[in-house]
Amino acid sequence: MIDKRLLGQERRKAKFRELVFSASEKTTFSIATTFFPQHWNQLQLIFSETLGYLDWLSADGELEEEIDEQGFSSWKVC
Repeated sequence: MIDKRLLGQERRKAKFRELVFSASEKTTFSIATTFFPQHWNQLQLIFSETLGYLDWLSADGELEEEIDEQGFSSWKVC
Protein backbone atom coordinates (compact mmCIF):
# COMPACT_ATOMS: atom_id res chain seq x y z
CA MET A 1 0.00 0.00 0.00
CA ILE A 2 2.87 2.38 0.75
CA ASP A 3 4.36 1.82 -2.69
CA LYS A 4 0.98 2.52 -4.27
CA ARG A 5 0.68 5.81 -2.35
CA LEU A 6 4.20 6.87 -3.27
CA LEU A 7 3.56 6.11 -6.93
CA GLY A 8 0.41 8.23 -6.78
CA GLN A 9 2.41 11.13 -5.32
CA GLU A 10 5.03 10.82 -8.07
CA ARG A 11 2.29 10.88 -10.72
CA ARG A 12 0.71 13.96 -9.21
CA LYS A 13 4.11 15.63 -9.03
CA ALA A 14 4.55 14.98 -12.77
CA LYS A 15 1.14 16.57 -13.44
CA PHE A 16 2.20 19.70 -11.57
CA ARG A 17 5.43 19.84 -13.58
CA GLU A 18 3.49 19.54 -16.83
CA LEU A 19 1.08 22.25 -15.71
CA VAL A 20 3.95 24.65 -14.98
CA PHE A 21 5.48 23.82 -18.37
CA SER A 22 2.27 24.43 -20.31
CA ALA A 23 0.65 27.26 -18.31
CA SER A 24 0.71 30.78 -19.65
CA GLU A 25 0.66 32.25 -16.14
CA LYS A 26 3.01 30.51 -13.74
CA THR A 27 2.25 32.03 -10.34
CA THR A 28 1.45 29.79 -7.40
CA PHE A 29 -2.11 31.16 -7.39
CA SER A 30 -2.73 30.41 -11.05
CA ILE A 31 -1.20 26.94 -10.79
CA ALA A 32 -3.24 26.10 -7.68
CA THR A 33 -6.55 27.32 -9.08
CA THR A 34 -5.94 25.63 -12.43
CA PHE A 35 -5.08 22.29 -10.81
CA PHE A 36 -7.97 22.51 -8.33
CA PRO A 37 -10.70 24.53 -10.11
CA GLN A 38 -13.49 22.99 -8.05
CA HIS A 39 -12.02 23.88 -4.62
CA TRP A 40 -12.13 27.70 -4.47
CA ASN A 41 -13.72 27.40 -1.04
CA GLN A 42 -10.61 25.64 0.30
CA LEU A 43 -7.84 28.00 -0.81
CA GLN A 44 -5.57 27.26 2.17
CA LEU A 45 -5.61 23.56 1.38
CA ILE A 46 -4.99 23.92 -2.35
CA PHE A 47 -2.17 26.43 -1.76
CA SER A 48 -0.59 24.14 0.80
CA GLU A 49 -0.67 21.14 -1.52
CA THR A 50 0.44 23.18 -4.53
CA LEU A 51 3.39 24.69 -2.68
CA GLY A 52 4.38 21.26 -1.44
CA TYR A 53 4.61 19.94 -4.98
CA LEU A 54 6.32 23.07 -6.33
CA ASP A 55 8.89 22.94 -3.51
CA TRP A 56 9.45 19.22 -4.14
CA LEU A 57 9.98 19.85 -7.86
CA SER A 58 12.33 22.71 -7.02
CA ALA A 59 14.33 20.58 -4.57
CA ASP A 60 14.66 17.91 -7.28
CA GLY A 61 16.01 20.54 -9.70
CA GLU A 62 13.01 20.29 -12.03
CA LEU A 63 11.57 23.77 -11.35
CA GLU A 64 13.01 27.13 -10.52
CA GLU A 65 11.27 29.92 -8.65
CA GLU A 66 11.72 33.41 -10.04
CA ILE A 67 10.98 36.43 -7.86
CA ASP A 68 10.38 39.76 -9.59
CA GLU A 69 11.34 43.23 -8.31
CA GLN A 70 8.00 43.54 -6.50
CA GLY A 71 8.53 40.28 -4.63
CA PHE A 72 6.05 38.19 -6.62
CA SER A 73 7.16 34.70 -7.54
CA SER A 74 6.53 32.54 -10.56
CA TRP A 75 7.81 29.14 -11.60
CA LYS A 76 9.62 27.80 -14.63
CA VAL A 77 10.74 24.36 -15.71
CA CYS A 78 14.53 23.91 -15.66
